[in-house]
Amino acid sequence: MDETFFTFNKNGSYLFSFDGDTDNGTWEFASDEQKLVMDKGTDDEHTVDILKLTATSLNIEWQEEDLDTGEKYKVEMRLVHD
Repeated sequence: MDETFFTFNKNGSYLFSFDGDTDNGTWEFASDEQKLVMDKGTDDEHTVDILKLTATSLNIEWQEEDLDTGEKYKVEMRLVHD
């Protein structure tokens, strides 16, 4: 399996890599830096809740829906800067 990572740049761009596939776009804070909005104003817009943000870590959470059952569930991602 390839490395998985997010890179958030100060200029408001990001790069995401998962299992060899990459994606890039824009990001910005919302709701007094309690939310992170990626690709605002596009069909790919996605907003996540920020659970923790420090100089070395970012914990985010969002809700997904199972396409087969329609069941909703939460996803939490913890990102750490080495």
